[in-house]
Amino acid sequence: MGTTDNSLIRDTRNNGIRITSFEKTRENILNIWEMQLNNHTTDQVKRNRELIKLYFRDVWSQGNLDLLDEIIAEDYINHNPGSPNPEPGPRGLKPIIREMRNGFPDLHYEIMDLVVTENKVVARTIVRGTHLGRLWGLEPSGKRFEISQINIEHLRNGKIVEHWRVTDELGLMKQLGII
Repeated sequence: MGTTDNSLIRDTRNNGIRITSFEKTRENILNIWEMQLNNHTTDQVKRNRELIKLYFRDVWSQGNLDLLDEIIAEDYINHNPGSPNPEPGPRGLKPIIREMRNGFPDLHYEIMDLVVTENKVVARTIVRGTHLGRLWGLEPSGKRFEISQINIEHLRNGKIVEHWRVTDELGLMKQLGII
């Protein structure tokens, strides 16, 4: 296991991949993890990943509120920071999305990272939009915003049953000129 230059850490074999340099080591480890993840990803994890992508794309970014009846459980709880939890189920979430899309007609969620298990999904998103409509009593400012958000979704039987989020609300208020 000799080395001939400083970039070589060691020669070893790992799942048939020869690792010789630090960068190659890092790349190979990531490839091995990805292979193991793909080999061990259950069908439920795959379905959960697709459900959350659909949720952010079709519901939040495109405004398809009817889809909520299919993907949100009737006993869904929205743990809404800073205000009382809305009514359970799709009927409590629809007015929130309607109001957000009224205030920001070009509202768009971009998923940056997903961590998916058999019953939970954590999504790090970038949220963008332009304040062109009335939003919770605020007159349109015409200003654009871009903020980050972390969403945790608990899933059961192919539906979202609980939601938690952390949003850069201070950044949103600053970008809209509220503060």
